[in-house]
Amino acid sequence: MALKEILKKERDRVVDMWLNTLFSTYHPKTAKFLENKRNKFDNPVGSTFKEAISPLFDEIIGDFNQEKIGQYLDDIIRIRAVQDFVPSQAVGIFVVLKDIVRKALPSKDIVPEIYEELFIFDAKVDRVALMAFDIYMACRERIWEIKLNDFKKRPIFAEGQMCLSYMLRRGLKHQQKRKDAAKFTDIRPQEN
Repeated sequence: MALKEILKKERDRVVDMWLNTLFSTYHPKTAKFLENKRNKFDNPVGSTFKEAISPLFDEIIGDFNQEKIGQYLDDIIRIRAVQDFVPSQAVGIFVVLKDIVRKALPSKDIVPEIYEELFIFDAKVDRVALMAFDIYMACRERIWEIKLNDFKKRPIFAEGQMCLSYMLRRGLKHQQKRKDAAKFTDIRPQEN
């Protein structure tokens, strides 16, 4: 039997193991909440994970549509990018899929012909992990852009001192106002 067929048969088991592994990356109380709360409005994070993991797995073992995979990864990674995970923790959840699949495979189905298909599967998982890393980095860059822009907008730096970027912007605005005012004051009627 081909690996794809075995994984289709074991799909629910693999997806459950993968979700449990994902939830286990959180504090035990949080993991229990994410896993057990079914209401999408009470538990948007757990709900998002549950809604994205199943079709993501289907794409990995199926057609490997990169656009769809990117959408599912984006749903998961956007959440993990704003949480206290280092990059390897945030995207490592995709790499562990290789181990999960090997644990889920019935030992009677592991025949030499399956090994080549496992290498192909592993390569797909690696591509997914790299895509996830790219999404993670884009999210983190956006977060830092937002923080930097917020910092630049603050007029007070510390104990009454002005932030240098604020002082620079303020100075440029004053210069522009003086130039604009000078244009209007230099307009004098011509003497004949």
